[in-house]
Amino acid sequence: MRFSIAETERILITNWNLSYRRGVEWRGMLKRLGIPHPSRKPIQQHSSENDFSIMNKSIQKAINDQANYERYAAQCYTAMSYWCDAQDYGGFAAFLAKQAKEEIEHAEAFGKHLLERGVQPVLSVLDAPENEFESVLDIAKLAQKIEGKNSEQIKLCYELSVDVKDYQSQPLLLRFIEEQVEEEAWAGKMVTLAQRAECPGALMNLDRHIVKELVGEQQALR
Repeated sequence: MRFSIAETERILITNWNLSYRRGVEWRGMLKRLGIPHPSRKPIQQHSSENDFSIMNKSIQKAINDQANYERYAAQCYTAMSYWCDAQDYGGFAAFLAKQAKEEIEHAEAFGKHLLERGVQPVLSVLDAPENEFESVLDIAKLAQKIEGKNSEQIKLCYELSVDVKDYQSQPLLLRFIEEQVEEEAWAGKMVTLAQRAECPGALMNLDRHIVKELVGEQQALR
């Protein structure tokens, strides 16, 4: 039996309407019974422990603490700079003021990382820095101590990021680990140079050239 084009279209449309209505009724029944549609996979529910978009609490705290330590280091360098300026060691004062600015930049970098990951940085109360020193050598030794602790804490942050699989923070921490090699180098050299400058004349001469001695001529001109 042959059907005309019009009759064929009518039969197809009628069958499609029946199938559609049955499909809607079938899906509605499954929904009322709480049975998932067999063609749809259930949505995976992720716990916060396995959701890598959520920052681990321990690494949050470690990075926040490091940001606050950088702020403390900045205060220490500012106090050291003031003391040097008051003693007419303008070269040391200028160098230490620059270091204070860098520590603030480091603190802001850690704070920005937290903010970019949806975590608000928390500022803590900072201990008062030392303000009185016996000599430039004392200042150099304190700078060396600050940079040593800075390196140690950043390494601990990195080790923690590896333990908790916080891959997002690792590039930032590795950058600062590498930078600390340079920071500890100038701090150690400052101690050595200050120890060698035994007389006032030698110390004043060192003060005139300290920036170039510690960071090189090219950076001293910046």
